[in-house]
Amino acid sequence: ALRYAGNKNALEFLGGCSDTTRDVSNTQVMSVHRSGYVAIGTDAPASGSTLLTVNGDVDIQGTLTATSKSFVSPHPADPSLQIRYVSLEGGEHGTYFRGTEQLINGKAIIKVPEHFRLVTQPEGLTVQVTPLGPASLWIEEKSLDRIVVAGDSDVKFDFWVNGRRAGFDTFNPIETNKLFVPKKKGVKFGRGLSAGIKQVLKDNGTLNPDGTPNEYTANALGWQLKEPEKSPVRGRVDLDGTVVD
Repeated sequence: ALRYAGNKNALEFLGGCSDTTRDVSNTQVMSVHRSGYVAIGTDAPASGSTLLTVNGDVDIQGTLTATSKSFVSPHPADPSLQIRYVSLEGGEHGTYFRGTEQLINGKAIIKVPEHFRLVTQPEGLTVQVTPLGPASLWIEEKSLDRIVVAGDSDVKFDFWVNGRRAGFDTFNPIETNKLFVPKKKGVKFGRGLSAGIKQVLKDNGTLNPDGTPNEYTANALGWQLKEPEKSPVRGRVDLDGTVVD
């Protein structure tokens, strides 16, 4: 069922409809604010630079693209704070496992976990070892079956094994620009982008110093910049991040 919540300036989708009646439980499953914010599974609307808020799991069969990815955790000692860790990125689809082992009679065999072996291609494995004490260590053998470490003393050591995800070996980190393409003349581009990324777009000629699209670059690359349109609804925020009155 649909309901317009005037106090929130939002269109709400309510769940709990019966098969035989039109009654609803007033359980909000999704809301769309007139400024473009969307909330799913929560009645707390997105705000600021956050356009979508989801309370629950999200499954994606495809590629998730973002300028930055992270996870958050509650601060264990201060309820007013949270801890944000950003994802470690690279120019390949990487896999890894790590742990601690010990040499016995100058050798140690590291068993490769099944989960790692099943998703990793056999070529391109790298192994790093760090002895926990004075010793000289080296890799005698490495494969998806086992890794053999040898050394001149029976010390414990930490290890870190890296590989490339099977089926993604043709990945090229440099690709045609699809995301950082302005759409409107004279409108500042990049709502939600960090100051650093906006500066890169200014440096490479995508944007003018004031943040508006560089029309010379747009013409050279065949980008079609449209004239900004007035919105019939006051306060609507378009995707370029401007409030259209």
